[in-house]
Amino acid sequence: MCAYGEPNLDFLWESIKLAEEGNESVWAEEQRRASDQQNNILVLAGLLLVTSAVFITTSPPDKSLLDHTRRGPYLLICGAFGILMGGIIVTSICILVSRKIRADHTENVFFASTLRVYCRLILLSYPSLSIGVAVLLLAFGNALYVPSTP
Repeated sequence: MCAYGEPNLDFLWESIKLAEEGNESVWAEEQRRASDQQNNILVLAGLLLVTSAVFITTSPPDKSLLDHTRRGPYLLICGAFGILMGGIIVTSICILVSRKIRADHTENVFFASTLRVYCRLILLSYPSLSIGVAVLLLAFGNALYVPSTP
């Protein structure tokens, strides 16, 4: 569901079969929709990456209120930064591949075995999952600070 935003792959299989019969418009529309979805994920990951970079590179204005430079929060925010970088790289590659891939290649290569289908779904789901994990890390990294009482 994270990979294509659909509960199953029937829509994709139907567009592959229609493309084989000569109706390329359904395949092209499906690829455009998937590419647009991944572009939105890329924008969101980029915004979160900038947010985590700001937390990493700046000192807090009031350390008694929120100190994200302590070891625990800093490591969580750095982890979020790394996961988001990986998500951006994977999303960019998926966008580049999805723009050029043909229906027959998808059927013969990506859907040749069950393992390949699962690997493709995991690869396409990784950006969404990385954003979810990074948001949790950023939230816990900023909420981890407990001010000490004087």
